[in-house]
Amino acid sequence: MNTFVGRYRKVFLFVLACLLALILTSCGNFHLNLQETIDVNADGSGTMGVALGMTQELKSLLSSQGANLTQELSSSLSKGSADGSNVKVTQWVDGDYSWVKAEKDFKSLNELNNSMQSNSVFQHFMITKTVGILQDEFTLDAELAPLSRVQNPNNGSSLIDPSAFIQFQVSVSLPGQVTQTNGVVNANDPAHMVWDIQSKQPVSMNATSTTWDWLNIGAISFGFIVGAIGLVVLLIGLAPSMFGSSGKYLNQTAKRSSVEPASSNPILDLHDDVLEGLGIDDLLRQVNIRVLHNIGRIYKKPNEMILMWNDSNSQQRFIDIEARGDGTILIDGQTLPATRESAKSGILAAMKKHGII
Repeated sequence: MNTFVGRYRKVFLFVLACLLALILTSCGNFHLNLQETIDVNADGSGTMGVALGMTQELKSLLSSQGANLTQELSSSLSKGSADGSNVKVTQWVDGDYSWVKAEKDFKSLNELNNSMQSNSVFQHFMITKTVGILQDEFTLDAELAPLSRVQNPNNGSSLIDPSAFIQFQVSVSLPGQVTQTNGVVNANDPAHMVWDIQSKQPVSMNATSTTWDWLNIGAISFGFIVGAIGLVVLLIGLAPSMFGSSGKYLNQTAKRSSVEPASSNPILDLHDDVLEGLGIDDLLRQVNIRVLHNIGRIYKKPNEMILMWNDSNSQQRFIDIEARGDGTILIDGQTLPATRESAKSGILAAMKKHGII
């Protein structure tokens, strides 16, 4: 098991064996502080690390018996793994504790999940990312094994309660704003959560965070701006033929309107699934969940979908999307090409008009 997690487990068991031997033969302040850290970035990459702190009394006693435990830990954790990844090892002293910490970068959530699932500290571990129109959501679902089982994974039993001399914590940092967690939140860093491993019972780990997808928002805004500029250029190009000095176009339009019946509007030649084919129902559902927090309702008609809600002043608001027969869609009175990207741009513009973003 020549991996970062595997080497850490071997180091932990080695330290635990030394500590148990000292407890059974000596008296003193022999305590270990173990910390496992996971920091996730918005793109799914990040850093995982393990840190071990021991009291100066424990370190001195080990040194007197010819064991430089800090050096042994540093050497073991810094060895390159089979996949060629690098491990950064640092050492420091904080009060009565001497620390050694090993850190390793991961490139994706799949890499992190695979590593943690082979770690005996967890009974199961999974962080997932759900991509939305405007926001992405990160979800942590994991369970810590009891400390006695981490110590002895075969049967989980031990003659000595390890919590009497070991404090073991797992901390996770998720990107964006944490909206739900059962961990202890750091007041100075709300995205940083901590769970304590219990001696006899497993511990559930749950958390959810959301981040704004600024790249997607920028792309949608850019597409909307380009579309608006194109429409202005088109109107400017048509202006001379529509409103020339002779007023011929206006006169012809007036004559046609006086003789053409009111029923001359074109009949829609559309299938009922045009908007569903563009994924309009999914886009409106995400706006209702992510932005309106499920206070709206979506109504469907043939070739038309409406997201309706009441604002903070109890005024009814809605985003109306209608499929037309000329390869376009109408979003709150704005005509756009019948494409998914145009639909996203139109929905974003309607959200801005209603003041919900």
